[in-house]
Order: sequence, then structure tokens, then C-alpha cells
Amino acid sequence: MKKLLFVILFPTWLCGQIVHSDDFSDGNFTSLLPWSGDDSLFEVNLNNELHLNDNISRKAYLSTPSALINNASWEFYTRMEFNPSSSNYCKVYLVSDQADLNNSLNGYYVRLGGSSADRISLYKQTGSSSSLVAESSDDWLDVAIVEVGIKVTRDSTGFWVLSADTSGGTNYQVLDSALESSHFTSSFFGVACTYTSTRADKMFFDNFYWQGEAFVDNKPAAISSVEVISTNILEIEFSESLEKTSAETISNYQVDGGIGNPQLAKLDPVDNRLVTLTFSKSFVNRQVYKVNVNGVEDLFSNITTDSALFSFYHAEAGDVVINELMVDPNPVIGIPPNALPEREYIELYNRTNLPIQLENWILTAGTSVEVLPPYLLTPNGFVVITKDEGVNEFPPGLPILGLDMSSVALTNSGNTVSLKSPQGSLISTVSYTDDWYNDANKDNGGWSLEQIDPDNNCGGSSNWTASTNTMGGTPGAQNSVFGSNPDTTEPAFMRISITGDSSLVIYFTETVQDSLLIQISNYRIEPSLQLDSVKMVTAANDAVELFLAEAIDPQVIYHLSLFDYPHDCSNNLMKPDTLMFTIPAVPLTGEILINEVLFNPPTGGSDFVEIYNNSDKIFDLSKLRLANVDPDFGTPTNVKMISDESFLFEPGRYMALSYDVGFLASYYIIKVPENLLETTETLPTMNDNEGTISVYTSDLQTQVDYLEYDDDMQLAVLKDADGVSLERISHAKPTADKDNWQSAASTAGYATPGYLNSQNFIPQSKGEISVQPKVFSPNQDGYNDILTINYDFKNPNNMVTLSIWTSEGFPLVQLQEAVNVGQQGFFTWDGTDSKGQLANSGIYIVVVEYFNQNGDSEVLRVSCVLSL
Repeated sequence: MKKLLFVILFPTWLCGQIVHSDDFSDGNFTSLLPWSGDDSLFEVNLNNELHLNDNISRKAYLSTPSALINNASWEFYTRMEFNPSSSNYCKVYLVSDQADLNNSLNGYYVRLGGSSADRISLYKQTGSSSSLVAESSDDWLDVAIVEVGIKVTRDSTGFWVLSADTSGGTNYQVLDSALESSHFTSSFFGVACTYTSTRADKMFFDNFYWQGEAFVDNKPAAISSVEVISTNILEIEFSESLEKTSAETISNYQVDGGIGNPQLAKLDPVDNRLVTLTFSKSFVNRQVYKVNVNGVEDLFSNITTDSALFSFYHAEAGDVVINELMVDPNPVIGIPPNALPEREYIELYNRTNLPIQLENWILTAGTSVEVLPPYLLTPNGFVVITKDEGVNEFPPGLPILGLDMSSVALTNSGNTVSLKSPQGSLISTVSYTDDWYNDANKDNGGWSLEQIDPDNNCGGSSNWTASTNTMGGTPGAQNSVFGSNPDTTEPAFMRISITGDSSLVIYFTETVQDSLLIQISNYRIEPSLQLDSVKMVTAANDAVELFLAEAIDPQVIYHLSLFDYPHDCSNNLMKPDTLMFTIPAVPLTGEILINEVLFNPPTGGSDFVEIYNNSDKIFDLSKLRLANVDPDFGTPTNVKMISDESFLFEPGRYMALSYDVGFLASYYIIKVPENLLETTETLPTMNDNEGTISVYTSDLQTQVDYLEYDDDMQLAVLKDADGVSLERISHAKPTADKDNWQSAASTAGYATPGYLNSQNFIPQSKGEISVQPKVFSPNQDGYNDILTINYDFKNPNNMVTLSIWTSEGFPLVQLQEAVNVGQQGFFTWDGTDSKGQLANSGIYIVVVEYFNQNGDSEVLRVSCVLSL
């Protein structure tokens, strides 16, 4: 798209000092200086202050002409009658080459707030991207009402000094300084406000004063970029506007490699930085050329002598990638004008540093096939593809193509989108599902799917997630979730499911080399089962179905492996691995254990329940249910399905169950991703303070395990239990025993979904009573957080009273009173006293009094050390 370029010519007297000021004492913002922009959203109030006066959420700006930039200083006063945030803040543009401060521009601005750090910052803006130049430390603006005076200086070399007075006066304190000289001309000064409806009338500005010198051009225009339009046409962009006659003189341009001078040179009538050159000879594919420019003048009569390299080539796989998908735009997220239209779209991104002509490329979405019209996709640029009737509903200036697309091309639950070159080469393909959102709150519409790392062409679901932009997507711009996410992970078996008495499906963690998966001879099954045929299940090559020539014996556990293991498309080799399968059994009580629960997740998070296969059998999670338990009748309520398709659960495996696996993956340390399962239905109700959770067989006839939890089971020293899971300490001790549960360690990330608990413990009794460890430190670091008191009596059926005493002989807390226990087991102490307060460091005495029907009666004592 061509952009208008405004050129301001300064008379020679502008080389001296320029002074601008406005304190709005005239009662308006149009007389003293010609401020313009969103005029209707500002006023001068009775205190002669420039006042933002709006009532809805949006952005607003005012700007006034200003050429000064060298040996300059800027001062102003700002008041915001609120604590600023990422949704409510202001920017004061000291330098801008455009009057519209809410669109793409080149310049510098002071930002007040805009993040949780509450800083005063100086930024450089280039186009639509900003980068930090200088800033204060944290919390300078962390007040209920912000009143601040700002002063910024810049010398002719580009050395900036940022100062402020947070009392609103002019007793400035230097905050930071830096050297930054990317932009060296200015055309405008102004203010830009970002706000929600509740802050729309609470920003004030006053006492603007700035002085300095304008930039005088004595440098010739330089080549900014060279784009290959076709096999014999170049477009050259210069750093500044050109004089027409010299720009259209063909002898001023020459290309090496036998191309020579152009037949025609044409200066763009709208953007006079652009020159189009047409040659009689064609460029050779992928050959690098040099274009030489000599004799072209800018508007200050500076003569350019410059050169640049370029090449012409055919695109290859990964040069252009499918980068964002809006598959379900309803309901619209955001409030107009800060909202996207209710339109499906596909965004393409050019990963190369060369322009790519998309004419006659083929875009396929499901069964819809579209041939693209002429469009030059700029280097590292974006284009948004949508239905033609919706093009004008997107913001002006967005790089967009309208096609006669099917309205059902992007189905909400999933589809395959692919892009091919005119020669039929596959350039990019994506097979998405609604699980890719990784957020149960976003998969019902209004949010786009964004690629995280466009350089990771093989990441699949691990490289896509829901947009985090407040409008629901980022069409035509860098994705909100953009970041480095290289595929360095080897593919692995994820799971196996039984689809019949002689068929099964193997799922991999990502796309793998299909040539090895369709070879019957590449599969090893022990004990032996003969394979009849193999077929790929998904277009993404991450699942394969095996059809057996004989039935699976439900009395036998089989082990499946490969002779040759496949690579993924990033050439990571799968490590040797084995899957177990058989016709799944029906679990008995205690064969599956509740092993960890998160019932009080952080804001926006999701509960999870972790289960453990405590048997030597294989079960099917689709045949299990999670439920609450009615406290009066002991019957299951709020029954929920775990999986609607076969999912084998092998001996010794942990499985974390959640309706929002994306939250778990983003918030906690995940050591075994394949041990996370997003449940088909939401989990049963898990209240933040207390509740029940149970595992049942699908017929609800067998309660496999049951936990009644409450927040008192959390470690007493926790200041905030939000996001901290409860972990089972021992598989050997009953689930109902509250001594068998402890808060997950901070060093483990406060939860361990899908793998061994951080508070896992195997008791080691020595004598009738003993303690482990001898020295414990209840600080939740995952190391010796709790004291375990083991008992090993001579006979069963013992009545036990357990208490903790100080070394001086004073009682601290009674942990158990006349409880009936077996012959062996353990209790725990978290280091707190009878009031729930953490005890001081020191030596403590564990006192165990017991008796039984055999006449055994004894008081046993053992010491321990609490160390903080």
C-alpha cells in the first residue's frame, strides 16, 4: 500500500532557536497553537487545563506542528486522577513525522504508566513498533492520583535526558539518559490518551513549553529498500522525498549482471520516495544483483550515490506461513472502535527479507479452494485474507485481500488450511482443532488462533494458542503471543486407544515421518500379534491405526514398539519407547488413587485432579467418571465424563485431568506433557475452601477413590494458597487421612501435574516410633518441609495420643487424641502450634502414648529439630 508523505520545508531562519508554549490561559486550544486531531474529545476547563472529556473506551489524540528536535528541551504538566494501568495511560509525543498520533509514525514519546511497573518512560516509535530509550525505576506513578512535571532534553547528537517532578512542579530529578538518534526530523508535537470508559474524563495537561532547533537536511537520500515486482520490474524506496526530473532520468540507475539501465523510471505520484524501474531484460531466479543509483536529487538538492543488493526467486516451503486464523468471530471481543469485525480471516506472513508476489498462489481451507489475485507480500510483512464483502469492515490501511471464500471454510471445531505456490509446491499447512486455543474461556468465539514462532514450521499445536490481544486478534500485525518457540523436542508416543477387539490407534505428540508409520514391518508387538494393515488417521500425520489379524487377549498385556523410530519435520529423532495395551480392565476400589488436587486456582485458572494407577492393570479413562459426593447419602452427584474416546491408563502412570490443559501448561512446570488430559466435560464442582471429589466406574457402581478436602489441609505458613495444589504424601496411606496430604512445594512451582509429587514420601520406621527427617524446615521449599512420625507397634489395634512438647517441658500442640491405628503407619507435623502459628526454631519432643487390648501401654518420646 502507498503511504502519503508530508514534507515540510523550513526557511533558513529555522536554523536558530524555536520556542513553543501553551498554558491554555486563552480558554481554548486553537488560538495560541493550532492543536488538531480528536478535537471533540478535548476541552479547556475552568482551570485553563487541556482536559480529556470523553465517556467511552478508546484512544484520542491532539497534535500541533513542531519542527524542533536538536539542542531541544520539552516541559509539561500532567495529571491523571487514577492509578495508571496497561489500559489507562497517556503518551506525550515530543517528535512525530505524522499528525495522527494513533497510527504508524516515526518519532519519540514520553509514556506515563502503561504497565504494572508504573514507570515514566521515553520511547522511540518506528512505524507501529516502539522500543525503550530511557525510563525511571518502578512505582514512580504508583499513586491514586498522578501529578507530575516532566522535562526532556536532546542535544544535536541524539543524547536524551529524562527528568521528572512527581509533585507536579519543576523541581526535576534526572531519571535516566541514553543516546538514540534513529529519527532526526520532526513535524508534530502532541498528546495521545488510551483509556477505558471509567477514566475517559480524568486526564489533564498544562504548561507545555518546548524550545530548540529544527533539522536542516544536508544529507542525500539513501536507498531504504528494493522490491522485485516481477521478472523485470523493481521498486526502489528512498529514505526521503525526491526531485521528480532526476528521479525519472533512466541513466541515473544501473543494474549489474548484464541487466543495465532501465527502459523507464517512474516516480510515484503519491509517495515521492518510491521509484519504479522497468528493464528490457529479465532477472535470473535466485541470482543476487546490485542496483547502482547516481545523480538522483532530494528536495534539498543533495545528490545520491548509493547501491543495494536484491534477488529474484521462487518461494519454497516455509517462506510464507499461515500465521493467524480467526475461525469463529462471534461474539466480537472488545468495544468499537477497538474491536475486530465479525469476520473470519486467514493471515499470511512472509518470513523472508524479499518481496513475494502471491498472484496465482492456491489457498485451500477445507473443501474451499481459492486462487490468489496479484498481491506483493512485503518482506517480513503480513496480509489478511477474508471474504470480499467484509474488507471495508477492517481498519483502513490494513494489508488485506478479499476473496469469494465459503462462509464455512474455517469450521469452528477444526480444519486443514494449506498454501501452495503456482507450481503446486506446498508452502505452508495447518490442521487446527479447537483444543489449540489452550483456554476454555476462548474457544467459544471471538478469539483468533495465533502462531507463536513463525520460524517453527513444524510445531503444530505446541506452536499455536489463543490470542491475548484485547480485541481478540492481531490481523496484519505481529501476533500478541509472538516469541521464540523452536522445535527442539523429540516426538514421542502420547497414548494408545483401543477401537475394537482387533484394532487400536497410536497417537504421537506431534507430526512425524509418515513413511515409517505405514510400514507393517516396522512394528514390534510382544507377545506377538500379527498385523493385517496400517493407515494414517489424521492429515497432520500424528496418529496411525493398526488393524490386527487376530483378537487382543484381555488376559495379556502387550508391549508395542518400533524397529525404526521416525523424525519430526524439524528433524528431531524420536527416542526408543514402548506402549502397553490390552482390552482394559474395570478398576476396583483403591486401584486408582486421587494423587493431587488443585481446588483453589489463581484468577483465570482452572481446577485439576491428578489420578495414579496403583495397580498392575490397564484401565480406560473413557470408562471412568469424576463426581462430587452427596454428604447426606454418600451418593455421586454432578457426575462428569473424563474422555469421550478410548484412552488407556497404564500401571504406575500419573494423569492430570483438567478442562483447561492450556492453563496448566502455561502456569506450572510440566515434565511429562503426555500426562495432561483435557477432559471432555468440565470437572465436578471444586469449591475453594472445602469439597469432595471422587472417581467412579462409568456405571457408578464402584467408588474407586474418594477425597474430602478443605483449605485447612494446606501448609499453615502459606500466605496465599491460590494456585497451590494439595499433594498426596503416600500411596500406602488412606486417601481420607488428612495427615496424608500436604501443600505442593514452592520449588516445584506449587503443583506437579502429571508426575511424581514434590511431597512424595516413603516411610522408614526404625523401632516403635521414629521421625523423618531429624531436622525439618517448614518453608515449602520442597526439602524436609514436614516432620513424619513413623510408628511400628508390636500389635495392631492401638489407641494413640500424639503431642508435641518444647524442650523445656511445655506442651505445644496435641496432634491426635485417642485415635485407633493399625500396627504400622505415620503421622505428620507441619511445625505449627495449637493456634496454627509457626513455632520457633529449636528442639521439640514428640510424645506418643498408646495402649491396646493385649495390655501393651507405653509413653514413647523422640526428639526433633525445627529449623527456619
